[in-house]
Amino acid sequence: KDKRVFFIEEPVFDTSFDYYHLSKDEQSDVWVMVPHLEKGLSDKQIIKRQRVLLESLICTRQINHYVLWYYTPLAFPFSKHLLPKATIYECIDKVSTTCVSKWKYNEDKLFEKADIVFANSSRMLEAEKDKYNYVVDTCPLSKSLKKIWEKINSLIENYITQKEIINNRNIEMYI
Repeated sequence: KDKRVFFIEEPVFDTSFDYYHLSKDEQSDVWVMVPHLEKGLSDKQIIKRQRVLLESLICTRQINHYVLWYYTPLAFPFSKHLLPKATIYECIDKVSTTCVSKWKYNEDKLFEKADIVFANSSRMLEAEKDKYNYVVDTCPLSKSLKKIWEKINSLIENYITQKEIINNRNIEMYI
């Protein structure tokens, strides 16, 4: 409740100039950023422009001590330069996507950078746990949301305490 959460949506290609729309969901207390980009951009241009908009959000909202939480590896290219206090990757079963090679490449890079990984199934936990030197844990959907958040908060606090990164009171969640 005392931490700000920013959720970055996938870009919408509907404008002749770049901007982001920021709104706050009053029920969840989550800030939602929707990047609006020009149509017809190359992949490199999209990444560069998303990075600029993200940096603008961080600057204008004075986001200083934060945790990056990825639910898709496709967000990694425009945010990999950031210096969070911890990086979390919520690893889901492989999805069917038209950009499988980009997904795999970015996921491998994200696994290298992640401090904590949550696998959503025991199968994924077994497949990934020996590859990397960090916490891998499952968050089964059968658990209540409250139980999942308690587990997540505990793991994050333990990680940060162990690394003596910063006092947890100062961390904001950034997704």
